[in-house]
Amino acid sequence: MKVYDLSQPLNQECSFWPYYPPFEVKYIKRKAEHGVNAQYIQTSNHMGTHLDAPRHFVTNGKTIDQIPMEWLCRPGCIVDLRDEMDDLAVYTPKMIEDRVDVHEGDILLLHTGWHKYAQFGSEPDEARYIHIHPGAH
Repeated sequence: MKVYDLSQPLNQECSFWPYYPPFEVKYIKRKAEHGVNAQYIQTSNHMGTHLDAPRHFVTNGKTIDQIPMEWLCRPGCIVDLRDEMDDLAVYTPKMIEDRVDVHEGDILLLHTGWHKYAQFGSEPDEARYIHIHPGAH
């Protein structure tokens, strides 16, 4: 099985969900003074690479630590939708099924091309990345 690393850099430049507190990091110990480097990190769960656990939407849903690894590491497919994605574009199940053969239980990765507008992308545009990205029908 080929493994894809989808992680984004985690730092003060990373986009975060509007109205949530931004990522914060500061040294609380420095090697020169304390013999060790130590940092304090504070962040919301809606920034950078993250996974919404079912509990985010369902009162008694699973928390992150309760999600089985089998849910996250399994066969899947990538569907390239870049040619149909624009500001506030909507993708549909038909668009996906017309392009790839999806089987029950597959992990489906949608390539909208919108990563180019992220802070680390080739055309950074935070407002566009956060507010007018494509979404599901």
